[in-house]
Amino acid sequence: MSCASPKACFREAKKVEILTEEEVMAALEMIDDRNLVSHMYHQEVANRIFGRLQEYSKLMAKILEKIKPN
Repeated sequence: MSCASPKACFREAKKVEILTEEEVMAALEMIDDRNLVSHMYHQEVANRIFGRLQEYSKLMAKILEKIKPN
């Protein structure tokens, strides 16, 4: 598997059935949120994204579990 960006990697993971469509959509949203907070300084946006961090943490733990070597 070869990909040039985080979004491309998540999409490729769907193609090879590592991630579900739902997981890919959540991962893409997570990347968009990361981009928002790194380039924008609005408290309201930061608070909204902060509220999703626990969900993103669970998603990444699930992804790491799926891709770690046995």
